[in-house]
Amino acid sequence: MKLAKDKTILQLITHLEQKFGKESFVIEDYWDSDLCAIGLSNSQYKFLMYVSSSFKRNGIFHVEIEEIIKRGEYNFETPPIVFENIKVTELEEVFKKYILNN
Repeated sequence: MKLAKDKTILQLITHLEQKFGKESFVIEDYWDSDLCAIGLSNSQYKFLMYVSSSFKRNGIFHVEIEEIIKRGEYNFETPPIVFENIKVTELEEVFKKYILNN
């Protein structure tokens, strides 16, 4: 699948694929008009990891974790878990906790 995204998002996806494997997550691109945002989930669709590089310097991300009820439906009663201004190494830890381990 060819994504039309900013290079920061494309580089991040490539990094995560190389580090954890292409099959370790599913791309959920609900923000196709936002070139600096992407959603990542696992095949069980328990959490959605929204990642944005908008308005950030290179290598710094905004991440939100939302609980998924079922694919495409989110638990809006529980506020998202927000990680502001995190580096790739911190993003990897969030990815491991919410995407790989669920």
